[in-house]
Amino acid sequence: MCSYCGCEAEPAVRALMAEHDRIADLAYRARAASAGGDPQAAALLAEVAAAFADHSRGEEVGLFAQLRLAGEGVAEVDELEAQHRRLRAALADPNLAGRPTDLVAVLAELTEHAEREDDDLFPFALQRLPDESWSALARSG
Repeated sequence: MCSYCGCEAEPAVRALMAEHDRIADLAYRARAASAGGDPQAAALLAEVAAAFADHSRGEEVGLFAQLRLAGEGVAEVDELEAQHRRLRAALADPNLAGRPTDLVAVLAELTEHAEREDDDLFPFALQRLPDESWSALARSG
């Protein structure tokens, strides 16, 4: 979790960043298990897939929807949602854990995606969204 701009002070952003941290921890464990030939690799990857699916859908109906309503960062949100769809599909592949090169690539994309949101999108949203948007996120969260 970054802390350079203070956006984690906003409860909705703090929750999303905490989910990123949880997903990153699961991804690290899945990657290590896969590299070590651990039979739990597939189960850990399934946890990553489930956690990311829940997180990304929540982001889409929450923060991303509020950005769209405000007309802010719409092109960026479109790109991030497209990446969500690609990552959800890749992580849901039941054979991914057995393909180490693909697994590393998918998990690297997942990490880069979370960093982009943490470092760029969340601070942008904090600066650009009106108070009503944050209130709506608090009510829905």
